[in-house]
Amino acid sequence: MISSTVREPVTHRPDVIIVRLNEPGRDLTFCRQVRAEGATRNVPVIVVTDVDDAHMRDQIVRSGATSILVEPIRRVILLRHVRRLLARVRAHQPRCA
Repeated sequence: MISSTVREPVTHRPDVIIVRLNEPGRDLTFCRQVRAEGATRNVPVIVVTDVDDAHMRDQIVRSGATSILVEPIRRVILLRHVRRLLARVRAHQPRCA
């Protein structure tokens, strides 16, 4: 499994990943790696960016992001996205008998 630094293995599967797009292209690789890794393939990825144009949004979605938030963002908006994505994940998890 990959970590926030991309190179280090992690010991648990995160419920959600939030990544800030600092430089064009940098974190798009991270999203692709998250989707390529079996253990994190279905983990929701929220990308936070200060770039708000259609081309960049398209690239972010194609890289595997589940949700995009454009800065500046309010904490309540971020929490709303996290809760919505976690609810979606939990709704698709198999239930124990």
